[in-house]
Amino acid sequence: MIDKDNILAKRILVFYINKRLKSSLKKHKLHKEFKDIHKLAKKITSKPKPIEQPMKAIQPFQPPQEYQPTQLPKLEPLPEPTLKQPSPQLIHKKYPIITTSQFTLSTADISDTYQLHEPKLSPIEKNILQDLKLSLKDLIQKNPYKVTHHNFLEKRIKKLLKKNKLTISEENIHKLKYYLIRDSVGYGKIESLICDNNIKTINISLQDPVLINHRIAGQLQTNIKFKTEQELNNLIRKIARKAEQKVSKDTPILSTAINNIKIRATLGTELAEPKITISRIS
Repeated sequence: MIDKDNILAKRILVFYINKRLKSSLKKHKLHKEFKDIHKLAKKITSKPKPIEQPMKAIQPFQPPQEYQPTQLPKLEPLPEPTLKQPSPQLIHKKYPIITTSQFTLSTADISDTYQLHEPKLSPIEKNILQDLKLSLKDLIQKNPYKVTHHNFLEKRIKKLLKKNKLTISEENIHKLKYYLIRDSVGYGKIESLICDNNIKTINISLQDPVLINHRIAGQLQTNIKFKTEQELNNLIRKIARKAEQKVSKDTPILSTAINNIKIRATLGTELAEPKITISRIS
């Protein structure tokens, strides 16, 4: 018969041994984990060993050099601004200014300058023109616009030609009438410039080419010059008479408007040279 007490004692002994064994294994495991953590902490907190490097040779002391400013490169001067010229297709133009039903009496020829072409007079025709001006001097002073009547002028020219036993062509009679009207009631040398509606402004100064501002070609020099102060002063006085104003050395400045042009002029004096500026009123 099996002893129950022995069997119970054996079971109690096995249970106790297993419990102790488990407890021992658990402690061993915890001890091992603690040792691993201790090693890791020691590794983290330990200072790294310095890396030995070869010593550099000590350089001798160099005294500081004096400051020398760097030289800036020389700047080339900017080129002078130039007036942009219109393209040749725009400025090469030729057109009539003053015409009759049969003849062209003045023409503008534009390239890089403004060339005014007027009819040429022979020496004989120049003499006839001077005689006409002398014979009509009193009439021009009293009623200058009467000479603009072509029939009246033509009769006077033919009468003078007959008196001097001269004969000229119909075209040359028109040339004489053109110059007589231009110089007596017109603006003289600049009459055709005034009549050219393409010209916006005219600037006249002594001994320089007359400058114009052309609607198409821009600013251009002309082939017209006033060589003496007296010649330019005479034109200023003529403009003043047209405007029914007076200019003198005491009041040398003229500012007026005639028809569709505005004129500002200064009479030549001991202190200033004569000049004229004419602007077309649009």
